[in-house]
Amino acid sequence: MSKLSAGHYFVVLPMVMLFASLASAQSTISGQVRDSSGAVMAGVKVEAASEALIERSRTETTNENGRYTIVDVRPGLYTITFTLPGFSTVKQEVTVPANVTVPVDAEMTVGAVGETVTVEARVATVDVDTTLRPQVLTRTDMDALPTARNPQSMGSYTPGVHLNLPDVGGSQQIEQTYLISHGNPSSRDTYLLDGMMVNTTQNDGQIQIYIDNALMQEVTYNNANNSVEVTGGGVVANFVPRDGGNEPHGNLFLGWIPSRFVGHNIDQALRNRGVTGQSAVQRIEDFDGVLDGPFKKDKLWFVLSGRKQLTFVQAANSFYLDGKPGVERSYIYSGGFRLTYQINSKNKFAAMWTRDWKTKEQDVVTGGQVADVNPLVSSLERRPKMYYVLQGRWTGTLTPRLLVQSGATLTKLDYNILYHPGVGKVPFTPEWFANAQQLDQSLNARSIAGAVNTYAKYDRYLWNSSATYVTGSHQFKFGIQDTFGIAQVDNVANGDAIYQYTNGVPLSIQAYNTPTYIKNRLNHDLGIYATDTWHINRLSVTAGVRWEYLSAQVDP
Repeated sequence: MSKLSAGHYFVVLPMVMLFASLASAQSTISGQVRDSSGAVMAGVKVEAASEALIERSRTETTNENGRYTIVDVRPGLYTITFTLPGFSTVKQEVTVPANVTVPVDAEMTVGAVGETVTVEARVATVDVDTTLRPQVLTRTDMDALPTARNPQSMGSYTPGVHLNLPDVGGSQQIEQTYLISHGNPSSRDTYLLDGMMVNTTQNDGQIQIYIDNALMQEVTYNNANNSVEVTGGGVVANFVPRDGGNEPHGNLFLGWIPSRFVGHNIDQALRNRGVTGQSAVQRIEDFDGVLDGPFKKDKLWFVLSGRKQLTFVQAANSFYLDGKPGVERSYIYSGGFRLTYQINSKNKFAAMWTRDWKTKEQDVVTGGQVADVNPLVSSLERRPKMYYVLQGRWTGTLTPRLLVQSGATLTKLDYNILYHPGVGKVPFTPEWFANAQQLDQSLNARSIAGAVNTYAKYDRYLWNSSATYVTGSHQFKFGIQDTFGIAQVDNVANGDAIYQYTNGVPLSIQAYNTPTYIKNRLNHDLGIYATDTWHINRLSVTAGVRWEYLSAQVDP
């Protein structure tokens, strides 16, 4: 069997001052402990406790320079406790967002046994550990922003990022828009779920799965100074999922826009010129709910979510036989489930599954930007098939200074875009030739049949592992990631042709050679990286190196 293949190697050597990691869903708490005279204190026990941690707390000890670093911290409210015999205990509370380094310093004084000093801590306005400035959207932000509540529309609020299409009133909640920044195409964007890539293999990773918004605790976007942990120079969007908790919680979002809420700008002058309609939203619904809590406290947590999205959009240039305007009716039903299991004090495992069912009855708006004459036959339809993300991740805190993580993800996107029932004919029969698509180029109108039948299958498999070692002054991280999969598209068309006209007069024939079968294979998209953050007094320096190998082929 012959095939086309390609392999490429890349090496990236960034030496960037004040630069940090974005690829994982966790944050870092670090700082320095001094006594009342300003001298650094070694051997101080530092504990970070939070309801966000299934193990309840993390502990570290300051080094000879009085420094400590606690990695793999989930977003949430933390109580940081500093203890050393002979000194008063110091407690600080701080809210930790996703994907940031939070500096928490302490000053300890000589005190009696049992004496505790409680102070208020806040996240610093200026992060002295990194020049990375991710835009963090909390759960409250995501619920309040007037968007379609999908990853792309929410990301448009990041400075320097815009959408390729406007999302007016959430009208693009079913058909994805794409993020563009600094001239990078949207295929260079990276989407992470719990620190693992979930880009599909369609359009070089441009197309994404619909991830239920209710599953997310926070989302971060970054479009500058991306770390060596990710490939590509576009926007990096990181979705931090809920973990659950020791107490049950629920959330419900209800959104609805009827047609009477939508305005129009067609006046009598336009009607006199023959304008009879315009593209308009007829109806939008977004019902989203989540429930989380414990199966067993401090041992097994769960998150369960479900979502219904509905969008009816009227097309300006498409009409049914009774004269009513064509309407594209689209639905997405989503479900998600996540488990977090505390194996023991040093090991935990998290697994997640999210599934989408997408339906589009007539693609009169998104089906090629042409007027469909009688959409019941000249448009295409999409029925539910297989959209899902399945992933698992193990996290091991082998020592207070060594954290190891390994995970795997399958991102699957299979769909069919087909003729309506009865439109497709038996190949090479007179009806098959007579019912090929007809396109009037002057009127930009399509009749008889829709575009070609498309059977698409996109699979991306990913695995990654990383190890983080902290010494107080240094934070080393080593990692490896590989993705592979297929991008397969099969096409079939009535008559193997498009009959083209000009104002009803035959013009030309565009001939096909269906059925066609295209199968692209991503054999390896491998990256190996190492990075170190070094604290020198009040200066932080990060150096990183990344090696990449890319291998792909096209099957005959």
